[in-house]
Amino acid sequence: MENDILNYFIVFYSSLHVVYYCTSGEVEVMNGNERPLIAPRLSLPGRTIQAFREMPTTPPSVVLPPERQRGVQRLRFLAPRRILGFSVVGGSVMIGGIVLLFVLVHFLHVEEHLAYLIQAITSIETNFFLNRFLNWKERDGHLAAQWLKFHSTSAITFPLNQALFALLTWIGVQYLVVTVIGAGVAAIVNYFTNDHFVFHRQDITKRETMRVQSVQPLIQIPHVGVVIPVRNSQRTIRACLTSVLEQDYAGQISVFLVGNVSEQDATWSILGDMLWDSRVHCIQIRRPAVWTGRDANLKRYCGCEAAVNAGVEALALLDSQVVPPRDWLSHSVHLLQHYHIDGVAGRSYRHPEDTSLSGLYQDCSLFSEWPSYGEVFFLSKAVFGKARGLPVTNNLLITKCVWDQIRRHWPLGATYSWEDFHLAWEMVCAGYVICCTDTVSVYRNHQRKFRLAKHIAAGAGAMTFYRENPTCPYARWMFVKAALVTVSAILLGVMLIAAVALGNALLLGLLSGSIGFALLALGIASVVNARDIRGMLFPALDMLHIGLWIVGAAYVAWGRETTNTPLADTLVAWR
Repeated sequence: MENDILNYFIVFYSSLHVVYYCTSGEVEVMNGNERPLIAPRLSLPGRTIQAFREMPTTPPSVVLPPERQRGVQRLRFLAPRRILGFSVVGGSVMIGGIVLLFVLVHFLHVEEHLAYLIQAITSIETNFFLNRFLNWKERDGHLAAQWLKFHSTSAITFPLNQALFALLTWIGVQYLVVTVIGAGVAAIVNYFTNDHFVFHRQDITKRETMRVQSVQPLIQIPHVGVVIPVRNSQRTIRACLTSVLEQDYAGQISVFLVGNVSEQDATWSILGDMLWDSRVHCIQIRRPAVWTGRDANLKRYCGCEAAVNAGVEALALLDSQVVPPRDWLSHSVHLLQHYHIDGVAGRSYRHPEDTSLSGLYQDCSLFSEWPSYGEVFFLSKAVFGKARGLPVTNNLLITKCVWDQIRRHWPLGATYSWEDFHLAWEMVCAGYVICCTDTVSVYRNHQRKFRLAKHIAAGAGAMTFYRENPTCPYARWMFVKAALVTVSAILLGVMLIAAVALGNALLLGLLSGSIGFALLALGIASVVNARDIRGMLFPALDMLHIGLWIVGAAYVAWGRETTNTPLADTLVAWR
């Protein structure tokens, strides 16, 4: 099935030097004194590459963004993500503890001190496992040893918490209020003991790893092929292509633009004289009506095949809606050679001229859809489940050897989303290592809007990916977190309804206050991270996007088929 898809759809061959017109296996050379860059491999009537008949004039000039400011990026990365995660876990455990305590006392009529003891033990164990596998998952160490150290510290904090509870209830403080006070005091102590004692081991994601023995080292200055899929990209393609052609990279660069035929794609009409640059090669594909896979994913495959056939030693994947700084490629190749690894993945930021709320949110949300890696993160199969984010194909560099190994496993069948993560999973399963770093960045030049449909597609793609790769630890933990969020939301909703139905104003006030406090804390953290007061709106947007992600995953989980073509087409249109 996979080979049939490849042989059926991957038809490509054209360049700026030679233009072909393919009909029923015949090739017409438009500029016959030139040798073709890529020889034809297959010709299928009605599904072949068509030629450019006209080259329009140059459109208005393009203004490129300023150079990257690495110091600012590193400063922004200092946002307390682990503290935030610890706070979320602690807040969830606290709400769950309040719910459990209320049920034990009011419904099961358990004595208050015994009920508090049960609630405390349950909260401690839940707290340990959530923090171990969510907030400190990248720390090395044996689970049993960490469990013992965690409980040795609990042996100190737990009696003190019990004494505080007894003292405050003795002087007349309501027991639910005492629970909140005790949780706050314990949280501060527990964070520092967890970070400096319980999980204080080497970060296994920052070990420098060696390439597998079968991989040959890159030449000093490799020939790099930059693959850019396009489709009606006339708004952004000139800025992207100009920035690539103006790279300060000392080696040879070849750019492969892969789009639809001219009647399906308006991109070609805006490129003008840039198409005559000898470094730019254009590929047009007529997408069949029966194709259900991701459009850009198919084009990346075609572009990589063309680039490898043209003799490149490395492949750089970009989107038409990004603008790389001048040192993007030189820095990526330097890291590839310095660490002796197989791929380099970078981060994307909003365009410096983008001051919109959507751009700010996508960059600075504490639950951003775009990955952030920090200074350096080595992604391999051993640490795949511990990654905070996975590489995306709008900023990815791989060696030709990697391509040769994974091309037959390229996720051409991905319909909804997550094809980027599927590709990363195939790479690490083949034994390769990817250096993920925020120091290699590109600027996003997307339309300034909230892409709500993308989150539904991401959830649907995640569930589809999990069905096909149930052993992937990253996918498993994504759904563990989604399940925790769903269960917590249901429990909280049930308790709010129960409090209203029973007329318990105290419980209703505590639950409402806890929710408000959590949103306020997240809003303040978002403001600090974004350095913008509009960050106070981020928690509400986060809840909306997380909810849409869960809806998409639930939709695919509910259905028997992994692919719903009308739904996929609708999501693409909305995006």
